[in-house]
Amino acid sequence: MVPRGFSDTLRAKTVTADEAAARVRSGDWVDYGGALVHPDLFDEALARRRDELRVVKIRGCVTMSPRAVLE
Repeated sequence: MVPRGFSDTLRAKTVTADEAAARVRSGDWVDYGGALVHPDLFDEALARRRDELRVVKIRGCVTMSPRAVLE
């Protein structure tokens, strides 16, 4: 059973991939996780910021598809 108000709480904490990528600053470390759990939408959003960020370090393990931030 889902507690009352859970959906509202979750909705209030949820951000879009673009909003999450906007929180990344130059010099930050970003951890992508491993294998099949890489954040594809976030990866694309972060790649769109490539001209405004410097030295963002991305850590990840085995990737199953190309990463947009590396293209």
